[in-house]
Formats: sequence, C-alpha cells, structure tokens
Amino acid sequence: MANDKIGAIMVVGGGIAGMQASLDAAAAGFKVYLVERDISIGGVMAQLDKTFPTNDCSTCLISPKLIEVAQHPNIEIITLAEIDKLEGEAGHFTVTLQQKPRYIDPIKCTGCGACLEVCPVRYQVQLPEVERAARTAYAKATDEEKVTRIINRHREEPGNLLPVLLDINREFNWLPRNSLEHVSDELKLPLAEILR
Repeated sequence: MANDKIGAIMVVGGGIAGMQASLDAAAAGFKVYLVERDISIGGVMAQLDKTFPTNDCSTCLISPKLIEVAQHPNIEIITLAEIDKLEGEAGHFTVTLQQKPRYIDPIKCTGCGACLEVCPVRYQVQLPEVERAARTAYAKATDEEKVTRIINRHREEPGNLLPVLLDINREFNWLPRNSLEHVSDELKLPLAEILR
C-alpha cells in the first residue's frame, strides 16, 4: 500500500502528552512539527523526581520517550517558539511561529555550557577585581559542595550518571563544565564519556 499521507501535523507543547501525540502521528506516516515554548521538551514531568501514585522514577519513564522523539525521522522539534499567527481552515492551516533567539548554532552545540561563561546576554554585576576573585572562589567551592552532595545521593545506584547530571541541571539550570569535571573525578569516568 502506497503512503498517501499528505500535509503535516503540528503538535503544540512538548510535554509527555505532546511527545506521545507526535510519536503516534509520526508512526502513522505524517511529518510532525513538535513546537515547545521552553528551551527543551519534556514538560513538567522532566522536572519531577517521582511520579504519583506509583512513585516511579520520572526520568526512567520519560527518557525513552525523549530519545525516541529526538531520533524519529518524521519529527522535527522546534523549541523556544510560540504560535504567532494561524490562518486557513480545518485541514489546511498555515502557521506562523515566533522563535526566540538562541545566540548559538544548535547544530554545533554539545551542551558543554562553555558559551554561558562568555555570554553577553547574561546580566553580570561589575565588581572590583579583588571582590570578584573572592566571590568566584567562594562560588566555585559552594558549587563543588552541591555537586558532591548530588553525587553522594546517587553514588550507590547502578547507572548513576544520568540521575547525577539531571540533578546538576536542576540545581544550576545548565551543566557547568567544572561540575562535569568534578563528576568525572568522583565517579571515575572519562570526561569524554560524560560530554557525549
């Protein structure tokens, strides 16, 4: 039977329901555009530690879906975007999206966080050099303590790298390179394996 599917489907919202809807539509042979206004898909479930009422690990439940959506050839993920205009009629819509700037090339991005250290968009308080150096040293020590606590929380778990990285991301809202180097030292894993 020939694939006679025409057009494309847009799913708005990259939470667990949006991801599943995208997978279902893509499996039916449609091109799917998954639009999310946040920087990444996963929604609220990606921020949870456990799910109600079963108390299952939310990361264990959502990770396979995230990977499947990201690797599906019929799904294109568009983040940092919202619908600006919707025209047409049922079955023949034209959608205009407004996408926020990323300031990076997403194709080249490895998620290392090095760009955040030199980002001109971030607001930084200008401090005298002596005070800045003291605060930087204090912040680094405090960050290492936080990362060590996170590592210790998951140290005995099998396959603990992913939960450690997710908790670090929750703590700092990104994965600082110095934190990843600390994880590499503590878990005795090559840094290249963590950065892939």
